[in-house]
Amino acid sequence: MVNDSSDESSPPGVGGEDATALWRDGLFRRLASQSTPVLMTGVDVRSAASLWAGAREWTRRLREAQIGRGGHVCCAHPDGLVLLQLLVACLWDGIDVTLCDDVTAATIAGGQDAADLLVGIHPGWYAPLAGGWPDPDVPLRAVDAPVRTGAREAADGPIVQCSDGERVTHAQLFADAAALADAWDLTGARVLALGAWHTRAGLTAGLLAPLMHSEELFAERERSAIVAVLHREPVTHVVQTGSAADAHAAQWMHDHPERAGQLRVCNGAVRMTR
Repeated sequence: MVNDSSDESSPPGVGGEDATALWRDGLFRRLASQSTPVLMTGVDVRSAASLWAGAREWTRRLREAQIGRGGHVCCAHPDGLVLLQLLVACLWDGIDVTLCDDVTAATIAGGQDAADLLVGIHPGWYAPLAGGWPDPDVPLRAVDAPVRTGAREAADGPIVQCSDGERVTHAQLFADAAALADAWDLTGARVLALGAWHTRAGLTAGLLAPLMHSEELFAERERSAIVAVLHREPVTHVVQTGSAADAHAAQWMHDHPERAGQLRVCNGAVRMTR
């Protein structure tokens, strides 16, 4: 994602079990200089190209801080542009990620103890700018976390540790997202995804599968926002992730059976393959 020939002009080829190459190829094709997919969450509306630009900036800053393959980022930021753009940057460079609901959860999980970078709204943690971009005036290493020397990487490759305790490799994330998109026929779809991105179901079914395959992604958790999307937008798919938000959409569909009959309801809360 930095401005050099390997990252920008020609994406690397997909090679064997190299999950980083898989993600780079897929992300480049889906996001770079593209108008879709469009992400709509809360008040934010972003094109693929805009998401790509933010992720590129995270990649550049992470590399400047020498956080790369074998590194570890702990993110306790709420769902939205920060989490998404930082996650894309970590998938791009094969960086381990711990996703937490909040800073308290991160402390309990212990994910911050071995992290190279802590991202969240908390004293001593790195707080990005509005819009999800890293703050250019604050060094990325300005956190109370040990800086490891030398790369550390699990035998099965870089991983994402989710807030529900699920641990999944980058390679499995790619495979799961592709399998769900194929099973649900997400190509060209307009998806309303429910629930948080910090869980494995939310991350894979609610974020990465539609991001990599659909036309539009509405990511909502609050009842009023879910109802507004279902009323006003040409949604084709509703993705459930086992969160409380599922009930809000289910109630609306119960009350609007004619419109509900036009929607494909996808259960992303089923246990993913390992």
